Amino acid sequence: MCGIMTNRLTIMGAVHTLWRKGDFRESVLLMCKMKDSAVAVDLLKRAQIKSAKDFTLDMAVDFLPLMQELLSSRYEDYIVVALEMSGILLKGFSSLIKMTRATFSQGGQVDISKEERLEKCNKCFQMFGQIEGTTRNLAKHDGRVGTVAQELLRGFDGAKLS
Repeated sequence: MCGIMTNRLTIMGAVHTLWRKGDFRESVLLMCKMKDSAVAVDLLKRAQIKSAKDFTLDMAVDFLPLMQELLSSRYEDYIVVALEMSGILLKGFSSLIKMTRATFSQGGQVDISKEERLEKCNKCFQMFGQIEGTTRNLAKHDGRVGTVAQELLRGFDGAKLS
């Protein structure tokens, strides 16, 4: 138990140091790589992120699998944080994902940056699809999980990704 707590403290310290230096991107990437749900939830609750303005598409690609993982947790706090963060990312990236997927054409000149953006948008699209499916099941629950899940589903309905 002491080893687990020491490891969590080390991870939190490293993420917090990056965050404090203003390197939000690297702190999020480190948090995702560490795959410690407790640390991720603690940091996200304290960060009080209200919009996706500090996120890039690359960060969303790395961050959404962590949200999907948290949605399958047995802890209500983890699920609620994942639902809330998924909603923030959906609101921040749904327009870009829809626009990129709709306007990409197979013909014409090769545009590597456009193709890379499409690939990232497709990954986010797939992850949002998985998150939406999980959220539909969670919306049937009572309490805070059900309420926040229903709110996220309204976001999915408004975003019309599919």
